[in-house]
Order: sequence, then structure tokens, then C-alpha cells
Amino acid sequence: MAGVDSTLATAEVSKAKIALNLARNFVKEQNNKLVDLMGVAPQDFVTDTLFVTQIPKELVTKEVTTDSLHPLLQFYKTKIDYSNQQVKLYKRFYYPTMSAFGVLQTRASGFDNSYATNQNAFTRNYWDGVNPDRTNYLIGVGITWNLTTPFRSSKQVSAQKFVSQAMQEEYNQADRELKSQLNFAEDKIKITLENYAEAPIQVDARKKSLCPKIDFIQKRFN
Repeated sequence: MAGVDSTLATAEVSKAKIALNLARNFVKEQNNKLVDLMGVAPQDFVTDTLFVTQIPKELVTKEVTTDSLHPLLQFYKTKIDYSNQQVKLYKRFYYPTMSAFGVLQTRASGFDNSYATNQNAFTRNYWDGVNPDRTNYLIGVGITWNLTTPFRSSKQVSAQKFVSQAMQEEYNQADRELKSQLNFAEDKIKITLENYAEAPIQVDARKKSLCPKIDFIQKRFN
């Protein structure tokens, strides 16, 4: 039925054109959003079709075990390290508190040591009078220890350890999710490559199935 086949073919072409116009409209909308986000003058950006026209030469499928490469794991690791340092800080409260102090005192008089026996043993010079000639100093070390502090600090240490364990569980959860996503992405890449290899076979089969119909329709119209 040449008329029916040609009508169906025309409908499929029209449907494809409508889909193409919708895709162009979607591209235009996304282009305008990108212009607004970048704060530049209105323009049509050129689409990068590198990964559409060809397959990348090297696909990163090797599992990376270094946590520092992922910002999320590095963030959780930093929080864990901070919490562990807090535990060490609270443990320092178990020990006595030591303090050192020092006092230095100096004075000037302008009188000699023999002034008690010689009333003229002094100077009227200003600079000799203000020049310090007597100095006293005191140096000491103090130790204080509250016997109840270790009992109170032990509770803080226990609480902070639980906080560290909770953060470690968050880290483990994020690590499992990232590894799961990585494994899923690798599987999708493999499946996509397999589909890419099978696509030419389907295209050739479709061409071979359409060629007789096209020839038949052309003959009927001719």
C-alpha cells in the first residue's frame, strides 16, 4: 500500500521535525540561562560536540584510593582530625597546672651607703639621683591541681570520642556512596561502549529493511 506507506513516512518526518524544533527551543532556553548566569551579552554559544562525534581515547576507570582527591572525603577527614585533637586537649586537663612568674624591682636614691654616718654622702646631680642602684627580683614556680578535674574531664573525653565515632561513620557512609557511584559510572561506560559497538549493526539492518520499501514506493509513483 504505497499511499499508506508514504503517509506514514511523511508523518514520521513531520514528527522528527517537530522533535528537532523542540530540541532547538530547549537549547535556546538553556543558552539564555547560561547568558544570565555568566553576566555576558546575549549570544549563541557553540556546543562542544567532542564527546558526541568520537569516543575519548582514554577512559578513567581505575579506582582511586587517595581520599585527598575528593573534596567531600577530605572535608570529613578534617572534621575527624579536629575532633581527635579535641580529645587530646581534654585529656590535658587531667594533669596539674604549672605556672611560672617573676618580679623585678629597681630603684634609685642618690645616697651612698655611708649616709648614716656621713650626712654629706649624697649627690645633687639629677642623673646620678635617678640612676637605679638597687634591684630586687623574685622568681617562682607554682603548681595547682584540682582533684575533681580528672573526673569532670573524663566525661568530656568520652563525649568527644563519641563525636569522633559519629564523624567516622559519616566518613564511611560518604566513602561507600562515592565508591558505589564510581562503580555505577564504570558499568554505565562499559554498557554504553557495548551499545556503541552494536549501533552500526542496527543502522545497517534498518537501511536494508527500508531499501525495498523505498524502491517499491518509487516504482508505484513512477
